[in-house]
Amino acid sequence: MTDFEPLSDDEVRDLLSLPCFDPDKFSQPEWAKIAGALKNEFGQLGLDIFDDWSRTGSDYDLKAVRSVFKSVKAFGGNGTYTIASLVYEAKQYGWQRKKRDLSHEDKKRLACEQAERRAAREKAEREERVHLAKWYDVVAACANELMDKFLVLEGKSFYLEQKKVRGFNVRFVRQSVVAVFYEDEYRYELITGYENIKEFWVRRDGEACCQFQKGATVVPAFNAAGQLRNLQVIFAAKKKPGDKRFLPATTTGLFHELGSSNSGPVMVGEGYATVASAYMAMACEWAAFTAFNSGKLLQVCEVVRERFPDRPILVLADDDHITEAEKGHNPGIDAAKLCAEQIPNCFFVPPKFQERANG
Repeated sequence: MTDFEPLSDDEVRDLLSLPCFDPDKFSQPEWAKIAGALKNEFGQLGLDIFDDWSRTGSDYDLKAVRSVFKSVKAFGGNGTYTIASLVYEAKQYGWQRKKRDLSHEDKKRLACEQAERRAAREKAEREERVHLAKWYDVVAACANELMDKFLVLEGKSFYLEQKKVRGFNVRFVRQSVVAVFYEDEYRYELITGYENIKEFWVRRDGEACCQFQKGATVVPAFNAAGQLRNLQVIFAAKKKPGDKRFLPATTTGLFHELGSSNSGPVMVGEGYATVASAYMAMACEWAAFTAFNSGKLLQVCEVVRERFPDRPILVLADDDHITEAEKGHNPGIDAAKLCAEQIPNCFFVPPKFQERANG
């Protein structure tokens, strides 16, 4: 921090107990910013503070807490949100730091300790970036092998049937396979055959994995350079199709292109079915892209703007009205509005439902 001595972890916990920092009021990106601020100031020790604070929310999920803390960047990204940002917001609600009688030597010692923690975190960040770049290449190699050997252009999909949309550049499973990932060893394994798959589920010991079964829909995720980097699997359960999962790597900057065109607006939306419905409504004459979730809309719109500099972009907003009713904000509409504000010649299209209460 600047301008005053570093906050202790107890002071940060006290600050986060203010009503303005109620976890239930935070969207996922806002929640991640808190993680980034704590990681910036305390490094891995900040995870305990983030976990304890998140536990006060109504939808606490330990796995999600650990995942988001691991993924956020302490330096750069996350809106450069820091402990100083938390202090500023807290002061708007009347928070005052308790005075401490510190000698000049105490202040000097605390400043040195903070500088040492920051240097260690910067080193860890550099090492993590190298690790993730190598790991993401491993996952991309797996995605490409799955595409080449196990996925086909035609097939049956319970999800598409339920949503009443067609498959545009999606894939279907030709042969059941389980992809198993060993991040520490930078490798993956593809398991096929009923007995082999059954044996894997019996002996599985926490490895990250993703199963591809017949009836599932697979949505390829590409980067701006046209490289396949990940796969979204939409599972095939007949009673409730639509459960989705990516291979264990980033989806930042990735998208799925349903179709292109030489003229007209370009549509960008979150989920495949939403975009496919709009694409079919426009007789498949407008270019259309899936960003996969609200947090990635702006990134994909930036890619689309660079690719189509002169064409209007229509962002198909998801109506997260249940979240709005529970937490007072609507992530889908908020993300779409942000795209319209920051991307030139970009407009958001609000959803319309006859019975909003029915979801």
